[in-house]
Amino acid sequence: MSTDADTLALLCVTHRALVFQTCRQILGNDEDAEDATQEVFVRVAKYLPGRSVEKPSAYLRQVAQNTARDFLQRKLRALETTPL
Repeated sequence: MSTDADTLALLCVTHRALVFQTCRQILGNDEDAEDATQEVFVRVAKYLPGRSVEKPSAYLRQVAQNTARDFLQRKLRALETTPL
């Protein structure tokens, strides 16, 4: 496993609850929060290689907030375009 993969695994293990809780507060349910939590770590995996994060909790909370808001916007758009 590479150093970046080790770092990502450590972030997932140590901060998953924080990320989930942040997503849950915005999205309002466990299912969507779980999906958004997974998306957070996918985004982090794309960004992380070759970079360092000084404050992982703050960084992950911000990514979680942004991801949950994006997730919510996608759901709202889908509802708007669904015929009654």
